[in-house]
Amino acid sequence: MVRGDEHVVIKVLTPQNLNQRQKELLKEFGEISGDKVNPEQKSFLDNLKNLFK
Repeated sequence: MVRGDEHVVIKVLTPQNLNQRQKELLKEFGEISGDKVNPEQKSFLDNLKNLFK
């Protein structure tokens, strides 16, 4: 038996620029799957830009 750490690289591609219907379908899919569905979160830079508007 061999013991040791296993290092794994996982790449996750997140869909961007979805239209409203696609967002609704993705949210519905998450709810049906029992996954936690979070609303879209703004990035740090988006929040920083909003400070100067």
